[in-house]
Amino acid sequence: RTMMRTLFVLALALVSSSAFGPPLRHAGLTTTQSLFMISSGFSFGDGEQVLVSVQKPLGIVLEEQEDDSSTIAVVVVDMLADSSAGRAGVQLGDVLVAVQNADMTHQPIETVLGIIGQAPTVINLRFRRPSST
Repeated sequence: RTMMRTLFVLALALVSSSAFGPPLRHAGLTTTQSLFMISSGFSFGDGEQVLVSVQKPLGIVLEEQEDDSSTIAVVVVDMLADSSAGRAGVQLGDVLVAVQNADMTHQPIETVLGIIGQAPTVINLRFRRPSST
């Protein structure tokens, strides 16, 4: 738990640095994003999953969470207002499924962050979109 909290704080510090744009907004964040892209990335969604190709820095905060069956998931818990991932269609609550087509389901956050860190500047991410029903 301490290691996870440390990584989460590190990720939060990285994305909230002034070099990456304005500070994080915790209240009133708009989660509806347009899928029309200018130059911030590519997005494809089928209703259940969304595939994005975005440039680093992503501008998102990921957190390791467990569901009722103790299955590990890495979830988007915060993002910068004008992040590249947000412009590409990533939403709060999206669950990371793959990085560069490598399966990330059941992977601890340390592994996920390491793979994202080693990936090229433009990175392909696949997210599962939780149902809103």
